[in-house]
Amino acid sequence: MKPEIDVVTGTDEPVPVLNPADELRQRASDLFEEVMETICGPRLDTYGPPQESFQQIAEFWEAYLKRRQPGPLQGRDVANMMQLMKISRNAVNRYRDNTVDQIGYAVIEGVL
Repeated sequence: MKPEIDVVTGTDEPVPVLNPADELRQRASDLFEEVMETICGPRLDTYGPPQESFQQIAEFWEAYLKRRQPGPLQGRDVANMMQLMKISRNAVNRYRDNTVDQIGYAVIEGVL
């Protein structure tokens, strides 16, 4: 009988079983590493420093909130504000993904 190949390691070596706490730490560490690589790499290259990007988004949202109808925020407000986030991002560096997301938020707002 052939040894079973582990799909993660690509070997037939036994994979150590981690206790739940160590497994959680490892998974969280892997996720954090992926996040750091993303926000300090492609996102930074695409949208610039988060301080500037988030400030610009805040200014778009502030303008929206000042002009919207009074009352508690609704789901459609969130959809509109998410569109504004994508518009803000496209103002810095245009990407199709932002446009697709923006249209998606508009559709969602339209059916709420």
